[in-house]
Amino acid sequence: MDKALRIVGWASRFEVNSKGRSASGDDRKIKAGALDFVRQEVFGERLNKKLKRMMKDANELFGHGMSFAVFGLYRCLVDLAGSQKRDHRGWVLDEELQPLDAAGLAEIYSEDADVIEELLRVLSGPAVRLVEWAEFTGVSRQAPDVSGKTRGALNNENGNENGNENGNSNGNNNEKEKQDKISPDKVSVSISKDEQKKIKGVQATLQLRLAFNKSADRTCLQDIFIMATTCRKSGRFGPDIWDKMLAAGDKCTGDDVKNPVAKFIDIAKRDFGYIPQKLPYLKYRPAVVG
Repeated sequence: MDKALRIVGWASRFEVNSKGRSASGDDRKIKAGALDFVRQEVFGERLNKKLKRMMKDANELFGHGMSFAVFGLYRCLVDLAGSQKRDHRGWVLDEELQPLDAAGLAEIYSEDADVIEELLRVLSGPAVRLVEWAEFTGVSRQAPDVSGKTRGALNNENGNENGNENGNSNGNNNEKEKQDKISPDKVSVSISKDEQKKIKGVQATLQLRLAFNKSADRTCLQDIFIMATTCRKSGRFGPDIWDKMLAAGDKCTGDDVKNPVAKFIDIAKRDFGYIPQKLPYLKYRPAVVG
């Protein structure tokens, strides 16, 4: 059975009826064809908790300003989900009703698939969970929760949107808690002070050994460590990641290596979760080591 992306809480957040108004509890009144527009509650300067967390996570992972890229992708996913007919509304599918993954989305929006995949990690993370990967049979639809209580759903601190949609909050929450305990994507690793010192030491060593002398190169090295640290906290990497970085640095110092910095960056892309910043005007990063 395939998995597909779907918008969490689609019915309570975005659905409209056949007259273009906020959908009621009567499922028969929900528009059958693709939507011309979706509804979304206006918060103004008061962002709801999930959006705040999404922006915080995106900025920590990619650098300040990238939260808007994550939010932009979310709006694109909402647009795709709203273009489906009633039986598939809320799912991110192509015209053939096949699930769209990062590669498929990259083709539609002429973007890098690796970048989209990392942005999706933020949107589907346990603290944000604006989208989720769910089993898709081809004839599945999110059960209608169209009570119109959008504000309550968005501000739910316990993240129970999916449980409320199915009308069985307690049962679904218990099941979700079980899944959270066993899912590797839900791991949260605390980095000790000793490991934090090691991270700084490894970064300083590589900066000196590989001659990250230019300002742009040093910023790039910093970004590599920011992203690797985020992956470490999520459980994607183990504590040996920093030793692996040092070993990778050793491979870039041979006499046959013409550009040690460029070679290390290539290794970081392949092995250490590094995604180059594509927006050079993002200035607000923490101070570079050294």
